[in-house]
Amino acid sequence: MKFHVERNADGVFYAWDDLGHGYHLPVETRAAATLLVNQISDWSTSHPEELNRCGTCTPVEWFLCTDNERDAYWEAIRRRDTAPVATVAQQVTVTADCGHEVSASQIMTTSSGTSCPDCYDRMSD
Repeated sequence: MKFHVERNADGVFYAWDDLGHGYHLPVETRAAATLLVNQISDWSTSHPEELNRCGTCTPVEWFLCTDNERDAYWEAIRRRDTAPVATVAQQVTVTADCGHEVSASQIMTTSSGTSCPDCYDRMSD
């Protein structure tokens, strides 16, 4: 990715990328701004895999991050990717007194013991 440097009326330097996006550069001189954008351009060319994984930030933002900020970002990604996946609780099957196997949550209690929902409906008819 290539950038060019401009200074606005307030004296703030910006880097403009090939797509026309502008990025504030935390520098005081044009020479420092030019050096910084050259470093960012070289870095984004030599580290495309890291740049592609940096989420929603721009190459300039990612380059200007501190090592601690990058480490925190990767730690959050690692935690997200290794978090246990919620599983559906396995249903326990029981045999009712009527002889049918049903899920424990479906067992019906009757005066003569337990039954499945179908037998319970037949008893109530």
